[in-house]
Amino acid sequence: GEVRALPFLLTVTGEGKDGFFFTTGLGVAFIRISVLVPGEGPGVPPTTVETRNQTRLAYTLGLGYQLKGSTPVSLQVRYQGNGENGLNGLGFYVGFKF
Repeated sequence: GEVRALPFLLTVTGEGKDGFFFTTGLGVAFIRISVLVPGEGPGVPPTTVETRNQTRLAYTLGLGYQLKGSTPVSLQVRYQGNGENGLNGLGFYVGFKF
């Protein structure tokens, strides 16, 4: 099957000491789940695809570090979560923080 989510979050970022920062966010995730459903009985196709659309609460929690130097490069780890456990997990990011 196929599982995907499109989260829309309102995030807040705070600065810590020595280049560390945190981020947290809350919002909504639009989730689409496609699963294979086995057929039953004679003459029924062996499997069909059933698609469900859901709207769930979404959130993120993260911690980052702003590298020192002339380039605004940052490293960040975030936990992304929502109502569908199969889509929750950690993300590792490298980015530019202006």
